[in-house]
Order: sequence, then structure tokens, then C-alpha cells
Amino acid sequence: FGSMMLHGGAVGDDQVVPADWIARLRERRPELITAFAAEAQSGSTNSSYHDQWWINDAETGSYGGYGINGQRLAIDHPSNTVIVKFSTWPVRHDDMLEAVTDAGFAAIREHLVHQDG
Repeated sequence: FGSMMLHGGAVGDDQVVPADWIARLRERRPELITAFAAEAQSGSTNSSYHDQWWINDAETGSYGGYGINGQRLAIDHPSNTVIVKFSTWPVRHDDMLEAVTDAGFAAIREHLVHQDG
């Protein structure tokens, strides 16, 4: 599923999800970014939430899906990466565990973006 999202909704030669729907996730939509920032849910200037996806950075094409208890699917176009994390945190949401997850995902993306070759 993550690979399909990374490749614009396609699996091989088959277009499973309309490409224009997925392309919307990578568009910078100022009205959504402003609304998201007003809710104080993000420190990023390009973050928003729409079409059931958390848009981490509309400029780069980094977005993901979040489940309860720490489950996460991250799609990162700059590093051409999909990261999946299965979890069973003891509670539905934990700020500390989420911060650790965010830091881990950021470190993976950073390493892959700056990798030679």
C-alpha cells in the first residue's frame, strides 16, 4: 500500500488509486496550512490534514497515515521511501513516544536523502 502511494497510486502498469487524488496530497494548499496552524497542531509552515492523510510537508511530498497506539505509515518522496511502524503502545496516544517516533523517522529520512549513490 505504501509503495503504491509513493508511486502515484500505481502498482506496476495498473492505476489503482486515481493519480490526481494522490497528487493533491503533494500540493501546497495555503488555506489548509493556515487552518492547521491555527489549531496549533504543527510547528511546520507546510503541514496540514486532508483526504485522511497528515501532510508533513507539502513542499517536499512527505505525508502519512497515523493509527492508534503508535502505528504509522510514512510516505517520503525526497528519499523515495516508505516507512511502516507497527505498535501497541499501552495507551492510545503518548506524546513522548510520538516524539521518539518522529525523531526516528526524521533520522531515517535524513540519512536516506543525504546518502551517496
